Amino acid sequence: MSMNFPISNTKLRSRYVGALGLMAMMGCAADAGAPEQDAPGGDLAGADTASADPSGTDVSAGSEEGSVVEQVGSDALDPARLADLDPSTSAGAVEGFETAQAYTPGPVNGFASLAGKGLSTTTGGGNAAVTRVANCSQLKSALGDSAARVIELPAGATIDCRTSARSQVACVIPCDKNDPGKNSYRIAVPGQTCRDLGSNRQTSRTRNETKLAVKSNKTVRGNAAVVLGAVFDLSNASNVILQNFAIEDINPGLIEAGDAITLSNSHHIWIDHLRFRLISDGHIDMKSSTNVTLSWNHFNGLNDAVCGRQHHYTLLVENTQATLHHNFFDRPSGRNPKLDGASTVAHLYNNHYRNISYFSIQTNGGAQARVEGNYFEDSRKPHWNQGGKIEAPAGSNAYTGRSTDPKENKDSNARVLSTKPYPYTLDKAQNVPSIVDKAAGPQK
Repeated sequence: MSMNFPISNTKLRSRYVGALGLMAMMGCAADAGAPEQDAPGGDLAGADTASADPSGTDVSAGSEEGSVVEQVGSDALDPARLADLDPSTSAGAVEGFETAQAYTPGPVNGFASLAGKGLSTTTGGGNAAVTRVANCSQLKSALGDSAARVIELPAGATIDCRTSARSQVACVIPCDKNDPGKNSYRIAVPGQTCRDLGSNRQTSRTRNETKLAVKSNKTVRGNAAVVLGAVFDLSNASNVILQNFAIEDINPGLIEAGDAITLSNSHHIWIDHLRFRLISDGHIDMKSSTNVTLSWNHFNGLNDAVCGRQHHYTLLVENTQATLHHNFFDRPSGRNPKLDGASTVAHLYNNHYRNISYFSIQTNGGAQARVEGNYFEDSRKPHWNQGGKIEAPAGSNAYTGRSTDPKENKDSNARVLSTKPYPYTLDKAQNVPSIVDKAAGPQK
């Protein structure tokens, strides 16, 4: 297997090739204020709480059995559980593990690299022996114990965490002008009624996600695998690395039926080279967390089941300290991210925003954001201040199509992170699409 760097940028190439030595050295909502319309056409902002299964139980992954496969084992996979990957990838089903991987992770960077709360940086499972898992039951077990672990998924495989269908009452919300004649289906969170959501009737739908509780000191190496129907809950966890896999198909026909990743009171979290697609609620929702870095992720916003066919709730960053760099926001509608709360400080650089239909970056409730070196391609409200602080240095970001319209918010009203909190290299905004688009998401 050869090295697979899809771009020729030598600076980016060096970030990966020289990383192994460094990794070894390291040991490796109710929206505040007035109600806000997060999604055009009737999808009012909800409570942004972790979506609960109506049964109130912790749902396991169907009928899968077996304990964690430690280190070597037989690594045998049931071919019936290996579905084809997303059409955008070329790999299909595999048998067993490939131990020699071409992809080499770069070193941790951004806020996740800094010291705080008793940790010097983010190392995940560190130098723990590799724990290989072959199915969702084994993945859940490995993530949920107290041991430091480096968990490896089968190369290019599909881990199916979807359960049998469970009944779910949902509010029927007409799409109106966004999608005439079409409805979306939203779960009313505690304290909400369907009437609050602009609906006058309920219906019964189904859901099938599995919650995976992620404990501290874990690394997941995805090897370009796809995980279906899994909610990675990092609440109260620290020192976690999720890297190089896809999370897809979490109740895409419902709203408020599961995030892909949830952070709450978490710290030292690095989410790197993931792809998100067909997610019910937030691709990533973060609350009251620190030392978080999101890097080189692909947020695919297309979903035919929702109004306007573009996902409305990509990222929520609430009272959280986060770096977002070299991410590809690929046709979602809103929250890319939504920044809320006076404790929120976000550094967003070298991200590519493509065809964002409602808003790209938004600050609320005293949140602060530094926005630099980003490429806004035909995207609405590139950096929109609704009660926070934004610094977008003059000439730093690039805008094309409707992003150039003076009526589309390109706000910059304060100094934010004017002293670098950590070292980083800023690529020219004009080069961001050619650097980011092929390198974001899982790499082989």
